[in-house]
Amino acid sequence: MSKACAYCNVEGAMTKEHIWSKALIKRWESKLKTYNPKTEKFYTGEPVIKDVCANCNNVRLSQLDQYWSEIYDAQLKNQVQRGDGVVFTYSYDLLLRSLLKISFNSCRATGDDRRAIAAHQKVRDYILGEGKKPKGFSIRLQIVTPAKVINGEKIGIDEFSHGAMRCAKIAFTGTQTNKFQIRLIAIKSFWFYLIIPINRHTKEEKSRFVEEFKKWEIQPGVAIQPAYDKVVIPVEKTTYMHPILLGSLLLAKP
Repeated sequence: MSKACAYCNVEGAMTKEHIWSKALIKRWESKLKTYNPKTEKFYTGEPVIKDVCANCNNVRLSQLDQYWSEIYDAQLKNQVQRGDGVVFTYSYDLLLRSLLKISFNSCRATGDDRRAIAAHQKVRDYILGEGKKPKGFSIRLQIVTPAKVINGEKIGIDEFSHGAMRCAKIAFTGTQTNKFQIRLIAIKSFWFYLIIPINRHTKEEKSRFVEEFKKWEIQPGVAIQPAYDKVVIPVEKTTYMHPILLGSLLLAKP
């Protein structure tokens, strides 16, 4: 029995789509660790999902894989150090489409959040580069630098940093969580918060949701604006890898 492609909905033979870009995985400096929410354990391997046709996988989505590889090489590869600010340059549509692709792949792989899957399905044409920019979606970027860890057995200070790729649902507890969801796409120091509308909403409700998130225990990052091609993140807007962030990263629902 043939399946329908998750992106174009055409039935036929399906291929293995990597949750993360294969080109990005090849660039990774260490063995990729993947979290399995069913066993609540990490394993060494490349996470894939087999529900994308060859044309979407190898042709229509290839531009996003290329873009993600380019910004990784130019901006995301090295950890941002304490005391450093960041100037992040981007193409808004390519960035949003790339983040949505990773997020869509991730929530389909786990299959336990139908509202999130449905929200991504509504913007499949946009992800493929064939639709208008969707309303209600937005991006925030948080820069996370290494933390100082005092070593109790010897004199000195160690560095603790987040050196992994992670895509997960953030368990935000605001008043508008029935209408919006936040998904994290983290690559080393760069933590992208993708705000996704999962139900109908007004502009006022979206503003209220964002304002509540900005006051939450996790630093909300800086808004990525569609009208620009770069964002300046000064030192005072960065944060370090502290226990709250680490706990949210490890306990977030994929």
